[in-house]
Parts: sequence; structure tokens; C-alpha cells
Amino acid sequence: FRWDTGVQVSTGWRAVGAAFSVTNGSASNPRVSDDNSGKQLAARVTAMPATGLVLGASWARGQFLSTGVMDAAAVAAPEDFVQHASGADIEYSRDRWLMRADAVHSRWQIPLASEPLGRGRLDAFAGSLEARVTFLPGTYAAARIEHLAFSRIAGGSATMAWDAPVSRVEIGGGYYLLRNAIVRASWQHNDRKAGRTRRDSLVAAQLLFWF
Repeated sequence: FRWDTGVQVSTGWRAVGAAFSVTNGSASNPRVSDDNSGKQLAARVTAMPATGLVLGASWARGQFLSTGVMDAAAVAAPEDFVQHASGADIEYSRDRWLMRADAVHSRWQIPLASEPLGRGRLDAFAGSLEARVTFLPGTYAAARIEHLAFSRIAGGSATMAWDAPVSRVEIGGGYYLLRNAIVRASWQHNDRKAGRTRRDSLVAAQLLFWF
């Protein structure tokens, strides 16, 4: 019930794949039922130039303001207030190793009466790097580093990020009890530059079984 509703077409040729979609909502506001007259257009392309190496790129554009917000803000051109998202990712596997990295940049055009054209801009950037290694039969260890950053806006006498940057480190491991059953545990540390809780560490354990 949280997944975008729409149409997707995917295709592939040799080492290249592509997918295109038209859906309700936007990347930051997925919808089942539409709350405005806009749709999201999205595309993704992948390529495998060498064995074990996968390169990917994605793009999305969608109107995220609801009809109620647009009416309250007296938006004359709703199609001007959209979210753009673009991303790139890379994955490489060899022997017992699997490594991934990805980055996503999002930009929102928002209605602001203080701006000359009546619209402002908010940006956010997220990146992650992870690695996994199998060192015994059925046993693996993994680690991931993530960071989420925001653009700076002017307010009064100060200029600051419009939300608090977050950094995260996570390490863990797992063991395959059966082909379709795995037990795993992880430790995660979060560091946020503002808010009531600025640092937090979490421990999690999970038993996963699928059929």
C-alpha cells in the first residue's frame, strides 16, 4: 500500500537493461491514489561492461505538492513545483567479495513568496558504500557507511542546512542455517547534527526464512 501505482516497461539487450515508468506520487511521496494532477516519470539504465561489474543510472521527475497545498499557496503553475531525483550506482563482485556504492541527488522546487519567481529550491544528497565477504561456508560479514546531507538556506541572520545531516555506520554478519534460512545480527551507529538525540547505537538480530 506504500508502493507507487502506475505502469512500468522494462527491456534488455545483451549487457544493457532499461526500465521506464509513469506512476502516481513522487520519489519522496509515493502514492497509491493520486493527490494532484501530476504524474512521475522515471527511468533506469544498467550496463555490465565486464563480468561481476554492474553500472547503473536513474532519473525521476514528479509533482509532489498536493492539491490542497497548491490551493493554499495559490500556485499558478503546479507543474513548476516538482521533485527531480538522479542517481548513480556501481556493484562489483569477485571471488568471496561483493562491493556496492551509490549516490542520489534530489531537488525540490517549492512555493516561496519571498523568492523573485515565487519558488525556492531545496537540495539533498545521499551516498553509501558497502562491502560483504564470505569467509567460511555459509558465513559472511558486511559493513556499510552512509551519509545524508542537505543544502543551506538563508533565514534571518543565519544560513544553515534546511534539515540535519545524518551519518551512519553499520557492521554485521550472518550464517545460512539452510539454503532458505539465515540468522544475522548487526550493530549500527547514527550521528545527527541536530535534534533531541544526536547519537544513537542500535543492535539488531533477525531470523529470516523464505519459501
